[in-house]
Amino acid sequence: MLKFLWQLLFSTWIIDGIETLRKNVKRTEEDYNDLSKEVEKFNGTFEEIRRLNGEIEELTKIEQQLKAAGMFIHVMGKDAYHEYIEQHKTSIAKIIKAHYEKNTLTWENRDIIIQDIVEDIEKVNGSQSSEIEQYTDTVLIHFLLYNKRDDLSDL
Repeated sequence: MLKFLWQLLFSTWIIDGIETLRKNVKRTEEDYNDLSKEVEKFNGTFEEIRRLNGEIEELTKIEQQLKAAGMFIHVMGKDAYHEYIEQHKTSIAKIIKAHYEKNTLTWENRDIIIQDIVEDIEKVNGSQSSEIEQYTDTVLIHFLLYNKRDDLSDL
């Protein structure tokens, strides 16, 4: 009888242990699923942060270029800058309009557009590249940032 009671107690203990293990496994699975959802949220947040960092870097570059353009206008004088625009507006307008029509009037193509304008001005006037590039860069920065892309009425 004592042996039977010990076996019953031992069996009950084993059954309770197995039941406790099942509950723990189930709780662990639920925790794992919750954790997986949190990891997915974190990965999405991390991707968003990475994307925003890229945008911040691009905006920082644009800000530096705007500061340089503003400083250039300040140093060279507003009158000289406007005189340059007046003197070369045909070349500037022709190239900007051509790039607009080819759908390449974008910030990424700025260097190509500047080179096209410089080459056109040199071809027409025989001016020096370095001065033209500085002014053209400033003109293009203002055009791309302050004008609507689909509004070419200034041209």
